[in-house]
Amino acid sequence: MAERLRLMLRGALDDAAFKTFVDHLAGALHLSGWCRPTAHGVAIEVEGGRPALDLFRLRLDRDRPPRAFVSSLEAWWLDPAGLGPFE
Repeated sequence: MAERLRLMLRGALDDAAFKTFVDHLAGALHLSGWCRPTAHGVAIEVEGGRPALDLFRLRLDRDRPPRAFVSSLEAWWLDPAGLGPFE
């Protein structure tokens, strides 16, 4: 059963390098969704199975690019929305 996870990250996040990292991570875990810069940081929504979403959240912190600094991360579990391929 699919679930959806919304994440809001704040910190020093290089837009291009961090988005590339998130794109590759989501693809490796077969997740759909998106990653977008905001005025306050980076917003991410991913959808897929709960084990893959849990692993995405773990690896987002553990494997992030060396220059990416996350000062805060907020997460919300949402109902699935049928998100398309990761963008």
